[in-house]
Amino acid sequence: MRTLMQLREDLADQSGIPTIEAHDAPMRYTLNSQLKRAQEFLYQQYKWEDMYRFWQILTTAQVSFYPIVAAPTRAWAPTTNFVIKDVIFDGANYQMAQQTGLSGLVVPIWATQINVSTQDSGTAWICLGSTPPPSPGIREISGVWLIYNNAWLPVDEGIDPRAYTLVANMYPHRYARRQSNLIELWPVPDNVYDIQVGGYQMLAQFKNDADVTTLDDEVVLLYAIAKTKAALSKPDAGVAMQEALTYLRALRAKNHGNQRFIPGRRQPPVRPMPIITNPM
Repeated sequence: MRTLMQLREDLADQSGIPTIEAHDAPMRYTLNSQLKRAQEFLYQQYKWEDMYRFWQILTTAQVSFYPIVAAPTRAWAPTTNFVIKDVIFDGANYQMAQQTGLSGLVVPIWATQINVSTQDSGTAWICLGSTPPPSPGIREISGVWLIYNNAWLPVDEGIDPRAYTLVANMYPHRYARRQSNLIELWPVPDNVYDIQVGGYQMLAQFKNDADVTTLDDEVVLLYAIAKTKAALSKPDAGVAMQEALTYLRALRAKNHGNQRFIPGRRQPPVRPMPIITNPM
């Protein structure tokens, strides 16, 4: 996978932009913008099956709102037996993960602190530092499931406001998306449950020279070349766009895997038989 700097150099070369001009700050900005806009356009136009992911949520008793993040983890090893009380994320309780023993705790690297009860010192606050979630968030939720005894139980979308007047001590079976990376579960979880959120991830960061594309780098480059040539009024801009579209069609065909669309025929509607209600 080529970096943004490598793609920028290839874009300048294929678009006929002189090397000296391509290294100027204004032109670098223009070429970077063409590459970013090309990827964003292709990303919004299609569903890319290789970007389908599962996000795990471990619920906390009496907590109904949860961020959808897929952050890497790091280990924190206590010196005594411990019980995890909660994990703090952006000043709010994120999840409960009770665990005892000396094996160490794995926590998200973006957690700001964890509340730990130990046998020796009681409650202690351990600061882990604050960093933003390093992985892309979710673009579109396609399904939510609750894992119970290795069975995937569907969690249906939509929470009727009338449900808030009910008290239900059971596992959540409804959800609603409240913000871009936040969902609400109902009934309010009464225990720790394993929730799996399936959907398509957002684009990863693509602004520094060392960043790489989330989509196939070749289709992003070909589309950016076509758009750049069109902006420069190059005579072969149309040919470049046809090349990009041909590559895109082949890539999309592979993206579908073994799925295929078989067009059918629409059955003509059955005309009702007339009923005589007032015979002459």
